[in-house]
Amino acid sequence: MPETSSPAHHSSLLGLLPLLLTACTGTLQAQSINLSAKISASKLELTWDAVIGRSYAVERADKLDNSWTTVATVVADTATETWTDPDDLDTKRFYRLSYDDQPGNVLFTLPDGDFESGGGLGTGWFQATPFDNSPRIVSSALPYLVAPRSGTHFAALGGYFNLDPSTSNNQTVIQYNQSIQLPPLQPVYLHVWYQLVSQETDPFADVFNLWLADILATGPFCNTNILLSPAALTTSGNTNGWTRASFNLTPYAGQVICLAFEVRTNFFAHSALFLDDISFRDAP
Repeated sequence: MPETSSPAHHSSLLGLLPLLLTACTGTLQAQSINLSAKISASKLELTWDAVIGRSYAVERADKLDNSWTTVATVVADTATETWTDPDDLDTKRFYRLSYDDQPGNVLFTLPDGDFESGGGLGTGWFQATPFDNSPRIVSSALPYLVAPRSGTHFAALGGYFNLDPSTSNNQTVIQYNQSIQLPPLQPVYLHVWYQLVSQETDPFADVFNLWLADILATGPFCNTNILLSPAALTTSGNTNGWTRASFNLTPYAGQVICLAFEVRTNFFAHSALFLDDISFRDAP
């Protein structure tokens, strides 16, 4: 995998009805999120001071037990942002607004780039499951003790899922269902949060491929150009938590692309790769 980092995480918290708590956590360099709320016609509207280009996640819970659900992602285009909960405020709820200090500005986020649809029909991802039809987009991945980085779902590739019963080999692929228009004439980087849990020591046994293709040149299949080939999945790369990776897509700026992630493992020591919160930024 490419060089990674684990940026600080910052948030503000509201409890409604009534307002119970406001807080900001993070480093001294963190933006202090001044979060306020008003209620009109049974609808809640959140307002906060924003940094233009920064991506904010709005999460909601009925009680403070870590059962947060991401209900919206807002990329700020003004210094003051607002978001209105589409659901009626008919019971007490808690709201959390958070962001990550990732480099550069958000160019755009993929619809369902956080896998929150759960991977059903009509969602953002095609799940290629050649053997046992295990879902690739999940809320848990036992026996691996992995929780979503945000929201309730993430992608799970490799590992003990989808093993070929005849060889115990594994090939799992997820491909984004829609074409992706990259902005022209500027740097473009794909940002992916991942966890790796590997038992493998052989660097040639288990690999990760990032497939990317110019749709206008190759058609809608992401098996013609490997952007990263292959990245070894071994115990030395285990992350022990969510880590960010970035991939330089600047050579494809202005093109319409398709995107797919693939993991291949052998029959011996398996590697599992988990993905969440995919976005496109103007810096690595």
